[in-house]
Amino acid sequence: MRRTLYDDDHEAFRASVRTFVDKEIAPHIDEWSAAGITPRELFTAAGRQGFLGMEVPEEYDGGGVADFRLNAVLGEEPSRVRTRAPGWASPCTTTSACPTSSATAPRSRSSAGCPASSPASWSPRSA
Repeated sequence: MRRTLYDDDHEAFRASVRTFVDKEIAPHIDEWSAAGITPRELFTAAGRQGFLGMEVPEEYDGGGVADFRLNAVLGEEPSRVRTRAPGWASPCTTTSACPTSSATAPRSRSSAGCPASSPASWSPRSA
């Protein structure tokens, strides 16, 4: 049964995410699980595909798309290959941290939470 929550655009996005997961995540699941870390390169690759900063305003190099269903797709697809969503697909990361920083910070600092550079360069910061 087809879910009515998603339209054709969401399903096209799902196909892109599925291809990415199959190519960039699935082959490495055991290695990353054993190491207990997801490499930074995955974040760069996800950014190149436009999977980071979707809700960040375009003026700050985000996608400018406020559609939580896209984030739901990002969370669903990694589970298909027996892994939890990597940090770039976490609803906390994609819908809370960056958009909130962009919306609430002063204009001159609104990209402080997420770099004003291309989302392809975004990655988790080490402590």
